[in-house]
Amino acid sequence: MARSIAAAFAKATVTSLSFPLRNPALLLPPPSPFLKSLSFPVLNPATGSTIAYVEDRSKDTSKSIALARDALDVGNWRDTSGVYRSKLLNRWSMLIEENKDDLAAIMTMESGKPIQESYAEISYGISYMEFYAAEAVRPTANGGGFIVPSPFQKRDSNDTKGIAMALRQGVGVCGIITPWNFPFGMFIRKVAPAIAAGCTTVVKPSECTPLTAIAVQSLAQEAGLPDGVFEVM
Repeated sequence: MARSIAAAFAKATVTSLSFPLRNPALLLPPPSPFLKSLSFPVLNPATGSTIAYVEDRSKDTSKSIALARDALDVGNWRDTSGVYRSKLLNRWSMLIEENKDDLAAIMTMESGKPIQESYAEISYGISYMEFYAAEAVRPTANGGGFIVPSPFQKRDSNDTKGIAMALRQGVGVCGIITPWNFPFGMFIRKVAPAIAAGCTTVVKPSECTPLTAIAVQSLAQEAGLPDGVFEVM
């Protein structure tokens, strides 16, 4: 089911990019000559000029949710090991580091922030990815839990009244909305812990700054995240 949906519902596509990238594969070319009529423009706030057209997927929210749900249950993402998820997050962060020049350029062009701020935001986001990659393998992560004495005591004695037990597991599909002014940092702060915990994600970036999210999704696929685990609207 997940593979069939994935085949019919490709990731967001960008065309008419107005600035060069070292790795053009971060932003895919248009799949058809009429894409522009189905797209919305992304503007450079410094000049007001259009830097790209992005496919409008606002009507396909239900498809993204269905793909994420299939990845969670049918694809068994919920039951994957912490070690596996940790490796994926680390591989993803390494690819982001390798492509940080392009990511910084994309972020600056679509958000208007100074290039130094874009580099700083990437470093900030990578630190979150590394932190949650480590969290994924702790005893309290998904698949772990704890057993502790109950804080309550029996009525007729000072003995504890049983035990309390908690199990950690992914709760489901996470719907994530991110702002325009931190298109990478706030994005990663929300996505990384959800994926580390065994949840799948559907992310809606700002329509003002969607290119950073699309590039990060490309790197997620390159890192090996299964279809549906990380969907960008």
